[in-house]
Amino acid sequence: MSSALARFGPPRPGVDRVDGCPGDALLGDGRGFVWLASYPKSGNTWFRMLLANLLADSDRAVPLNTLPFGGAIDNGRFGELAGVAFDDLNWEEMDRLIPEFLRLDLAKSSALRPRRLYRKVHSAYVVNRSGKALFPNDVTAGAVYIVRNPLDV
Repeated sequence: MSSALARFGPPRPGVDRVDGCPGDALLGDGRGFVWLASYPKSGNTWFRMLLANLLADSDRAVPLNTLPFGGAIDNGRFGELAGVAFDDLNWEEMDRLIPEFLRLDLAKSSALRPRRLYRKVHSAYVVNRSGKALFPNDVTAGAVYIVRNPLDV
């Protein structure tokens, strides 16, 4: 599989920084989610398995069905925190509620697990109709962008 991380090491001033995004270090200061971003079928699950086993304090492999890094929007978590089923929302409601859901999710997840939090995402970094980022900077510690060679499909 031809997957690659977008970059390693600290960001280069003026080169690796996106205006308005945290950029003090590759993965931020530990507050917020680290987005594991990729196009579907680009190796995200493979990378999450690698990361889970790297971070696990065990000699045993992490089973695939117990991967700790779920998607950015999980229907169960969304329903629990937002009080409404994600599937019942229209696009306008999703645009408005996703940033607030991510803030609630970060607060709850941080209280349960104080170490760095990872979330898988296939969505682009975009702004909603209100001009606010769908993945707000205040819930973002960093991102790993996974790229697959399109000729390797």
